Amino acid sequence: MGTPISYCSSPEPPIQCATGLYPGVWHPGHCMELQTCYALDAPWITTECSNGGIPWSTSTLYEGTLAGGASTVVTAVSCSCARDQWYSLGSNADMFCMPSTSCPPGMTTSVSTNSYCATAPASDCQGVATTTNHCQCAEPTATPVYENRVGGAAIGCK
Repeated sequence: MGTPISYCSSPEPPIQCATGLYPGVWHPGHCMELQTCYALDAPWITTECSNGGIPWSTSTLYEGTLAGGASTVVTAVSCSCARDQWYSLGSNADMFCMPSTSCPPGMTTSVSTNSYCATAPASDCQGVATTTNHCQCAEPTATPVYENRVGGAAIGCK
C-alpha cells in the first residue's frame, strides 16, 4: 500500500519582532502556517473575564525573550457563562453572559433559536433545545451592567 506522505512544509525558523510585539503564527488554510508579530496589548488577548464571564482555562500564547532582551510570558484566559446564563457576543466581539430567566429592570425576555438544531435530524441534537429564552436590554443601544465581581450577574442596562 505504501507510506503516507505529508505535503505540508516545515515551519520557518522563528522571526524577530520589534519592541512591544511578540512572534507567533497564524493558519490561513490547510497546511499553511505564516509567521507574524502580535502586539503585547492586542485587544483580543483576554487577561480577565468581564460581563458575567467565568474563567475556565488559561493558555500560553508565547514564552520567550522579546526585542530588548526582556523575558516574557503572554497568556490568555478563556471565559464561559454560568449554566443558567445565555452567551451573547456584542458588536465589538465582547462576550456577554445574560440571564435566561427573571430579567432585571431595563431588560426584556427574548427567544434565541438554534438554527442548526431547528432543521437537523433529531439524532444530531438529542437533548439540545431548539429555542432558548434569554434576557436582553430593552433599549437596543443600551449595554448590560453587571455586579462588580467575577461571574457577576447582569443587574440592568445603561
